[in-house]
Amino acid sequence: MKKTATHWLLGTASVLTLFGASIEIQAKQHISKDNFSIVIDPGHGGVFSGCQGSKTQESVLVLDIAQRLTELLHKKGFKATLTRQQEKELDPDLMTDLHKRIEFTEQNNAQVFISIHLNSSSNKQARGYEVYVPYNEKLSYLSYELAIQIHHALAHAIEQEWTGTLGNLNSIDRGIREAKFTVLTQEQCPACILIELDYLTNKKSEKLLQDPGYRQKLAGIIQEGIVTYYNLLPAIQNRTPHYQKKTNVVRKEKKGHYEQESAFSDLYSLY
Repeated sequence: MKKTATHWLLGTASVLTLFGASIEIQAKQHISKDNFSIVIDPGHGGVFSGCQGSKTQESVLVLDIAQRLTELLHKKGFKATLTRQQEKELDPDLMTDLHKRIEFTEQNNAQVFISIHLNSSSNKQARGYEVYVPYNEKLSYLSYELAIQIHHALAHAIEQEWTGTLGNLNSIDRGIREAKFTVLTQEQCPACILIELDYLTNKKSEKLLQDPGYRQKLAGIIQEGIVTYYNLLPAIQNRTPHYQKKTNVVRKEKKGHYEQESAFSDLYSLY
């Protein structure tokens, strides 16, 4: 049975009118946790330390958050593995290091890939989180659904700290975006995202990230989003949307890749 609709399902009950979509309803079984492989990628590592705070470095903090997240997922019965287990690069060549993360994901037949990062800026006031999906002319809808659930969990967990409008450099919630990050150029894993949890160059954010309890909280928030995505997967897979992006998209080149801010970036205002 084919049904034409102009709505989008977020969470368990919210219906939003965003795009014209042709939705095909078909029965699919829920994949078991034993077959639902999750790969968590702590960004950088070793000689590729990532961004620097005044007292901390990205690669060390994201490894700690990733380890905490993996442990929480194991307690929930999920099969979760890390691309790196220690503070060391996967290869001394940067591009080889990145491609080894993709190869690891493929070897584990992952259903979900999440790369965890921290951001930096010359503007020391910049702070906030953003979730990236692969840049593609035809959006990977499973990556987008995963991004929605994790973005939703992040947004609700730090609601009391909202200080600006979505996408503003000084705001907390910087939205869901697309980017051509190498680790997101995967063809076999159906749901790939990259999370920038906060700005290490912001003193307040760095102080929070130095607290093990706060890092545990971040791990728990991401876990919540993953679990929600897993629970919703049968409903998600029972429809096949065909996205039509808005034509008035702002596209800008930044550091050798395209970062696209589009209708997807202001989803939070619709929750």
